[in-house]
Amino acid sequence: GMVKYNGRELKKFTTKEGLPTNDIWDIRITPSNKIWYFSKSAKLGYIKNNHVYAFESDKKDEILYPIVISQNAEGVFFSNNSKYYELVDKKWKSTSIINLLNYNHEEHILHHNISKIIDKQNSDSIFLVGKQNRIYKTLKKPSIFNFSHHRGQINDSLFCWVNSNSYTLLNLNNYKLYTNYFNTLKPNFKTDLVRFNQANNTIQFSGKNFVAILDKDFTLKNKKFIPKKFKSHFSFIDKSQNLWIATFSNGVYFIPKAQQNASYTLHGDKVGKLQFVNNKLIATVYDKGFYIYKNKQFKPFISEKDFIFSACYIDSLQTEYYLTNRKIIAVKEKIKGTSLAKRSSFTNSLARNFVYLNGFLYGNNSGCVNKINPANLKVVKKYNQNGVRDIVNYKNQLLIATSNGIKKIEKDSLKSIISNNILHKPILSIHKVTDNKLLICTDGFGAYITDLQHTVQLEDSNFLSVQNAFSKKNKIWLATNKGVWYYLKENKAYKLKRKYTKKDGLNTNLINAVVIFKDTIITSSNNGISCIPVKQQENSSFLDLYFETAMYNHKIIKKSAFDYTKNNNLSFKISSINFNEFEKLNYNYKLKPIQKKWEQTNSSTIVFNNLKPNKYHLIIKGKGIKKIYSFTILPLWYQTVFVKILFVVLILALIIGVVLLIRKRELKKQAKKLIGQKKIAELELHALRSQMNPHFVFNSLNAIQYYITKNDIDLSEKYLVKFSRLIRMFFDFSRKKEIRLQEE
Repeated sequence: GMVKYNGRELKKFTTKEGLPTNDIWDIRITPSNKIWYFSKSAKLGYIKNNHVYAFESDKKDEILYPIVISQNAEGVFFSNNSKYYELVDKKWKSTSIINLLNYNHEEHILHHNISKIIDKQNSDSIFLVGKQNRIYKTLKKPSIFNFSHHRGQINDSLFCWVNSNSYTLLNLNNYKLYTNYFNTLKPNFKTDLVRFNQANNTIQFSGKNFVAILDKDFTLKNKKFIPKKFKSHFSFIDKSQNLWIATFSNGVYFIPKAQQNASYTLHGDKVGKLQFVNNKLIATVYDKGFYIYKNKQFKPFISEKDFIFSACYIDSLQTEYYLTNRKIIAVKEKIKGTSLAKRSSFTNSLARNFVYLNGFLYGNNSGCVNKINPANLKVVKKYNQNGVRDIVNYKNQLLIATSNGIKKIEKDSLKSIISNNILHKPILSIHKVTDNKLLICTDGFGAYITDLQHTVQLEDSNFLSVQNAFSKKNKIWLATNKGVWYYLKENKAYKLKRKYTKKDGLNTNLINAVVIFKDTIITSSNNGISCIPVKQQENSSFLDLYFETAMYNHKIIKKSAFDYTKNNNLSFKISSINFNEFEKLNYNYKLKPIQKKWEQTNSSTIVFNNLKPNKYHLIIKGKGIKKIYSFTILPLWYQTVFVKILFVVLILALIIGVVLLIRKRELKKQAKKLIGQKKIAELELHALRSQMNPHFVFNSLNAIQYYITKNDIDLSEKYLVKFSRLIRMFFDFSRKKEIRLQEE
């Protein structure tokens, strides 16, 4: 089947996950991250978002047989000797290849002008066929154009033919051919199984034991030659210049860019100390002896079995000492350019290292310090002390590193140094940085600079196990359990400037010793020796940050929009492509529109609960890479905007209806009240009309009486008639609700 690797885990795709077969020949990757797979099978397709899609031919029960695979952006297509296939409406639609010109090969391509490329048999021409099956252009074959075992359209601009000797490229923009031999990579270079591959905006050619990148002039650059021992058949350079090597039967190898600039020796051997002995760089190798560094290689110098302790040069005695578990080898300078070697005739229980002081050698083993006569290597005095790790001559006094601090020999006896704050820490080694400063390396407590009066811990070295160190001028390199740590003295204090680890080319982070030799960091470990440049850029193996899976209510999200449910759960698995095993996933995220601030995490899973219907954008960013996952939670029918508006309108209508009803009732009440008041007014008016003004009646009767008294009969009768008519008229009008103004 197929395997996807992101630097931490391998994800397999087999027939169990939906592949039509496990015998996959080749893949192509399109810009939309579809991984197309090819094989002889009834179905072919692609993988996207960890889901396998497989499509069958438009001809029933046809076996698809891709020989030539081509690609143009999102377009992926293939052909065999008789048919050309393209995916249309989820079916592989085939077109028969017609023999127009007695051809060797007819290749279909995706292009705005060209539909086919025909290599005519027994001809020195290549024919470009247009859309109407007419010859669009005829090109002369290059002199080195031979039979190609691998060919196809690389992109919208290039078509390629390649074989074990050469490659030919057709530029589809200007219809020019470019050819070259592979032996131009280096003299007498031979290869096989050559293929081309497009990745990270580069075109790469790879074959047996090599890979190279095509430049804009169609020549090969950035060449990488793979050692024959790998038996590689395909290699690939990723965008961080890391090298991947595929083998037929021995797996896949990954070589970071830093390791490509590094060299390794004594692989698998346990190498202890690296020491300069009389201007010679010596390495101690368990069960093999002492190796010397010459011409950028470590070569055997003194062969010895068993434990190899150390080597040193005593200038006062002009003697080199090589100490092993079995013997002490003394090499004394006799004449310039020559030397004599003297081996002890006894098993070495004297010393693992020598220090010279006041005419005597002092040697240490795990249980004591021995004062030794250099003439005959006889012990003069023995100072018992368990856990002795190292000894050093500092200001003409012997300092002893133990598993419980530092001691010194004073008045012919061992005494603890109590004027420093590292008294009770396990000391692994002591190094003179200057005449007045010592570097103390501890087991699990870091490294310290001291003058035995004042002690300062080196920056960020807490809890490091520092096996060894190397100092030069104002620089210090520590050999630790986490790689090599480099310090530079600035303003009277040592500042941590860089950490060299496996990502920088070390074969392991568990370092036994370190030295600097001609701008090269040389380290020893239980897995051999590494040599890496001091000056090198810090390389990151972080290639990408992406959404691995997205799940809604514990089901994989297949569409960008889904229905709302109560107490919903959304979880996103975040992954990165990072081939540095020590660099942890670390990124920021923010869910718009509900989160305004960035959240930082190193968790591979982000979970959100009970999100309301809305459009969301989950943004993640780290190492300069930013990705967005957009999704929409669809509201239920009663949560839609239309329904909400309808609800609001209905509520408003109801409120308005109630208000109008209340108003109508109020108006009705007011009208009823007005009608009542009108009736009352009418009744009052009617009552008023029903009554005569007593004063008027009295005045009228007085007037008639006056005329009668005056005996004015005519005038009194006239007034009496008028008064009677008025009374009659009043009674007549009082029965009516309305009268005319004239009558009034």
